[in-house]
Amino acid sequence: MDDHINILYPRFLDINAAKPQDINAIELFSRFKMKKIKFIGFYKYKYPEILNFEGISLDKIIFPPPSRKNDPPSGFQRKISLFLHEIEMFMRYQKKADGIFYASGRPLHIKALKIRKKWQRTPVIITIEGLMGDKASQHAFEELKGHEVFMSPVTTSRMKGILDTADHIFTINPMVKEYLKEIWRRDSIVLPLGINENVFYPKHKAQQVNDRLTVVSAGRVSRLKRPDFFVYIASLFPDCDFFWYGDGPMREQVQRLAAEKGVHNVFFPGSIPQTELAEKMRQADIFAFPSISEGWGKVTQEALACGTPAIVFGYYHTPLIRHGYNGLVAWNDEEFISHLHNLLHDDERRALMGSVAADDAAEMSWDRVAPMWEEKLESLFT
Repeated sequence: MDDHINILYPRFLDINAAKPQDINAIELFSRFKMKKIKFIGFYKYKYPEILNFEGISLDKIIFPPPSRKNDPPSGFQRKISLFLHEIEMFMRYQKKADGIFYASGRPLHIKALKIRKKWQRTPVIITIEGLMGDKASQHAFEELKGHEVFMSPVTTSRMKGILDTADHIFTINPMVKEYLKEIWRRDSIVLPLGINENVFYPKHKAQQVNDRLTVVSAGRVSRLKRPDFFVYIASLFPDCDFFWYGDGPMREQVQRLAAEKGVHNVFFPGSIPQTELAEKMRQADIFAFPSISEGWGKVTQEALACGTPAIVFGYYHTPLIRHGYNGLVAWNDEEFISHLHNLLHDDERRALMGSVAADDAAEMSWDRVAPMWEEKLESLFT
């Protein structure tokens, strides 16, 4: 007889996980020491050996989601693969369990949760990482904050559907907690994300200085991340090299933009393994992240851990940056460019900020953060 409390984690935990949420989950689960709770998750292709312990069980998905790289966006085979995958996930949401942690907010998954709740009254935890809503919600929150905010577009009906299925809500940013409370009248729990200090650690003091100053960024190459602005700022500093690591729907577009504008010092190499990304961050002089909508800013945290000062926008109130100490916060494009100019021309300040950045990030290792999540989950499920 299984005396564990079985919690369904309806996401993928492959050894080659690429999505930040799945990487974070692997980091968390590999450090949990719960004796009463057992997690049930899924994998698509290869079981991650790091999770090969009694506290978690992974089932192999029969119909994995179609690959963006290998399948055409509108191909018939892709549509069939996606349909079969969604149906399988719908059914797996009905798996007998004592609760659900980190349910997806996708429409079909919300429907699956609603049906599940009709026959299994078990607690559901949904994680909302960043701001999302319609224009009315955005304007109302802007009035409250006194500045612009940017949200992932979500209709009111879908937002209500997500919130209605949640017994508890986790978030990673105090501003998202404020948004949920003031606009949607829902309480939430704020928990931080950690850093893998075995991968993201500061550069050695004797590490060689770049011949040319290097500015890096990372993340999905998409609209709210503003890779086109990254091309623009690269054009203003032709004596520096700019690298953006990551893939996404705008990657080819911004590569063409750079070629058309004659910006030859900006590069979009695509996605690289985390170990390589960490090395690129250690070699960089500045991490410039032009995104205007984030929850936590995981890549910013990774850059800080590598001892690289960061420049970010303030619209999403990341708790990671202490302005003037480990990085700089801008509130418009001109200020962002000014911060970058000043930091590029001040070697001593860059070095000092980088040192503070590494010290700050060391306080947020997964070994320190995971017990916070573990304690909260145990309090909700036991």
